[in-house]
Amino acid sequence: MFLDQRDPYGYVEVRGRAGLSEEGGRELIDALAVKYTGDETYRWDAPEAVRIVIRVTAERVFTTG
Repeated sequence: MFLDQRDPYGYVEVRGRAGLSEEGGRELIDALAVKYTGDETYRWDAPEAVRIVIRVTAERVFTTG
């Protein structure tokens, strides 16, 4: 679910099937680190940490607002 802080009563909800994969997990968190912190890599994980990517294939989308 995604919330718009300017409209606390409006939202988007996506329902569907989710797939889990370790493939691309490290690359994704590093890309997010660059976007949100400016760091080249995400540095708060332990060396043995495993990152999971969740991909949702939307089957239904609900919106309000």
